[in-house]
Amino acid sequence: MRPRSLCLLVVTLCAVSLAGCSEVDPGEQAGDIALWLDQAPSAVQDDGDELVVLAAVADRGEGAGGSAISATFEEPVTIRRVELECFGDGSVEGLFGLTSATGAVDTTSARESCAEGVLELDIPESSRKGVTNVSFSSVASTENGAWRVIVR
Repeated sequence: MRPRSLCLLVVTLCAVSLAGCSEVDPGEQAGDIALWLDQAPSAVQDDGDELVVLAAVADRGEGAGGSAISATFEEPVTIRRVELECFGDGSVEGLFGLTSATGAVDTTSARESCAEGVLELDIPESSRKGVTNVSFSSVASTENGAWRVIVR
């Protein structure tokens, strides 16, 4: 599966899961979130196509069992940059993980205020080569909204 196809698959699966995700005015908020998820990701510095985009709805106050999405690459890739952005009035907190072809696992924590725009995650240079899997687990959200992780 090509990276672009994988990206579209992940975003489509997330958009399908939007029904009933909000307690306050669910129809309007779900529509706004679906529209945001369908838009192209923002870019801090666009240096080419993304390898994969992970995205999901974030429910207010979700705990450690919150939304988690992962993607596996057919061949090991080199990660240039990882960006986190979110939709809504609050913030989202989570863990970005990557696995290398050698089985090494690296986890980076991230907290993003949706009003501040795109956050570039600080991924160690030594962990960027030979990546076979990436994941993001949302562990907390201050409001209902959505998050998106762009792996370039």
